[in-house]
Amino acid sequence: MKKSALLAFVMLLAFLLAPGCAHLQRVGPDERPVAYKAAKIPAKDAFGEYGDMVIEFCPVFFAYKTEQEHNRIGSPEAEKDEEGLERVFVNPDKPAVYAMVRTFSTARDNYTNLIYRVHWSEVVPSLIPFHLTSGKNVGLIVIITLNKKNQPVLISTANTCGCYLSVTPTTFLDKEAFPGNWPKDRQIVFGETLPAILDFNPETEEKSRLAVVMRPALHRVMDLFATGEKSFEKVAARTIPMPVHLMESLWELPINGSTTTFYETQGKRKGFVKESVKPWESLLMSIIAWDFFVGSDKAYEDPAITGNHFYTSLKFWLREESNLWYFERAVKLKGWGL
Repeated sequence: MKKSALLAFVMLLAFLLAPGCAHLQRVGPDERPVAYKAAKIPAKDAFGEYGDMVIEFCPVFFAYKTEQEHNRIGSPEAEKDEEGLERVFVNPDKPAVYAMVRTFSTARDNYTNLIYRVHWSEVVPSLIPFHLTSGKNVGLIVIITLNKKNQPVLISTANTCGCYLSVTPTTFLDKEAFPGNWPKDRQIVFGETLPAILDFNPETEEKSRLAVVMRPALHRVMDLFATGEKSFEKVAARTIPMPVHLMESLWELPINGSTTTFYETQGKRKGFVKESVKPWESLLMSIIAWDFFVGSDKAYEDPAITGNHFYTSLKFWLREESNLWYFERAVKLKGWGL
């Protein structure tokens, strides 16, 4: 390729990628979000000894512009068409959150990770601004790390493609565990500005709960804050209760009297969400990541089972180290010393 052609290609790529994090829809100062909050239902018993904890710490998700279906949190479902072909999709009219509990220990402390997963039907296609991550059946992972006192010390978020990892400490985390030169006020996460630290011990009688504010259309985390158990209702236009399911139930979606999985179980796309294809990311980012399916949403699961890595860095030589399934190692790569 001639230098001039290569330069033109690079300029075109830069033009396309630069607005990739641009926001299709900004939120106006007078707009009020819908709050999705975990319902206290008997299903909590499915989590055994962690049942109350899973419900208690489940974040409140704030969503804007929910008159548009793609901005509503939904539930993965499956159906067969008239020809018997399977279709897996996210139903925007049935909100739900899926949860998992994992524990780990370090020389410093014993920790419990409460892992929450929510889904949307799609990131809408758009050329202006350009939506690099457009595709169907997308989602978000929120990990709340508790210390042995069951205090939240670290909040981690990542889209279910492994993209846009954010790690936010709380005032319960020992300062010695922070990365060097950690900002005092705000942190920049791939174009979004999030708090640098969260205070879960306010001077009120209300118990604090994590609030996750979603950017409409792109489903990026646009803010995090701690709110009182009732105070968030003053922010929201209305509250929508949503059931909490075991995350492993995504491997058994009901379909015509039987079950299917939300994920591919064989072939080159094993471990990826069915029908989650990100054409622009495959075209423009696959060479960088050395992964043709870069950007496709996937299972948060042991790679020994799925054959797929929930990697959070585009540096292919860090695929193992950045795998969020191996949580302690992944956050250590970002400078955190739990």
